Amino acid sequence: MQRFPPEGEDPGIVLERLSRFSRGEPEPSSGRMFTHSYETGDPVLRELVRKAYGLYMDKTMLDFTVYPSVLRLEREVVRAVAYLMDGDEETKGSFTYGGTESILLAVKAARDYFRALGRTETPEIILPYTAHPAFLKAASYLNLKPVFIPIDPGTGKIDINAVNERISRNTALIVGCFLFDMNRED
Repeated sequence: MQRFPPEGEDPGIVLERLSRFSRGEPEPSSGRMFTHSYETGDPVLRELVRKAYGLYMDKTMLDFTVYPSVLRLEREVVRAVAYLMDGDEETKGSFTYGGTESILLAVKAARDYFRALGRTETPEIILPYTAHPAFLKAASYLNLKPVFIPIDPGTGKIDINAVNERISRNTALIVGCFLFDMNRED
């Protein structure tokens, strides 16, 4: 059984162990991975991201009075994204700590909007079998009924006719996703 060392470890030993653990894994900068990597391909952008991360890695969003810069960043990003999505001054948004939290909040927003319309039926979420598992987790936690649609295994595309057939009065959210073919030239 692995145990924590009573006095801690030498930083060099920790880094050597981490290097050994990751040996043989694909390089994020290989250009052969669509997901599972934060590699940008742009070395200038990569260095900027590393420096920005260093500025904020020890700060939390839990109390904006301690780190008001995080609140400012959130407001600016929400305004910029609202602009891209044709939002207006009434558009709301927030930072999240990761993909699963973002998905949970999106599903909650759809459910809450469904209920705000005075709907009392069980809201439904239409999603492909390839959707992120957090959508099913959110549906379970927030009492939405999942309605699955097929993906064409040849193209990786959602069957739009199947989506249209499954849209009902109880549809609160439609999830779209795709499969990425690294062998395509276009």
